Amino acid sequence: MTLGRGREARRDAAYAALMGGDLAGRLGAVYALVELADEWLGEVSLPVGVRRGHVQGVIDRLCAYLRSPLSTAADNGPAGESSGAQGRIQRAIVEEIHRRVQHPVASAEGASLAGAWSGFAFNFSGAVFVCTVNFTGSRWEHEVDFSDCIFMRDALFSCSTFAGTANFAHSSYRALADFSESLYQDAAYFGGCTWGGAANFSGCTFRAGAYFLGCRYGADTVFTDCFFASTVVMMYSAYRGAFTATGCTFAGDADLSSSAYYGPASLRGCVFLADAWFGGGSWGDRTVFSGSVFEGGG
Repeated sequence: MTLGRGREARRDAAYAALMGGDLAGRLGAVYALVELADEWLGEVSLPVGVRRGHVQGVIDRLCAYLRSPLSTAADNGPAGESSGAQGRIQRAIVEEIHRRVQHPVASAEGASLAGAWSGFAFNFSGAVFVCTVNFTGSRWEHEVDFSDCIFMRDALFSCSTFAGTANFAHSSYRALADFSESLYQDAAYFGGCTWGGAANFSGCTFRAGAYFLGCRYGADTVFTDCFFASTVVMMYSAYRGAFTATGCTFAGDADLSSSAYYGPASLRGCVFLADAWFGGGSWGDRTVFSGSVFEGGG
């Protein structure tokens, strides 16, 4: 009981420092909370549900800090604190989460293995990331929510596994967005996103629905060698750069209708096993379907 109360007191002090301290204090609070979560996770004398509850509580607080408006977070720090300082705190949180949602050794098939925190829920919705977000090689066992986020710098999610729903809908990417070589075992939502830099989904596997409805791509977009096991929706989108989706397999219905392609579009060597729709849009430059197979309708 004394040990538990001691940890709870440390947790409460860290919560207070995270929201009201100076830069050094808030950085210290991040590391203190992560340390506490690791201690709770390894405390075998506690029931599993109690341990997980403490860890989830820490994760929820760290994610809540990332979701808090930058102006509010800065107001809690010293006068005139810059977004660069905020970026340092964000980067610390992202790095500590990243270390715990990946395994240092990949599986024999090259897939990402679960980390100590992979089995918890993460809600980043609405966060404005002023730092690079690097979750390369991560594994998310439950739903992960990155909807309505703004990524001011690179967003790196390649070689990751999303076992639950992956929600990235209505987010804005100002730089590179790299989701390549990732596995989506449940539905993947990217509808309504804005991509200012290159968007790379090459080599991805989507085992459930993949939804890219109403996206705006400002640079090159790559879906090369993807496998879509179920429905894929890319209608009502606009592509300012090149659109490349060569070598893809569409096992379910594929709707790429009512979209605007301002640059070259290549769907060379694709296989469409179900219905495919391409009508109602505009193809402003060179469009290539050579070598593709259409076994459904459309």
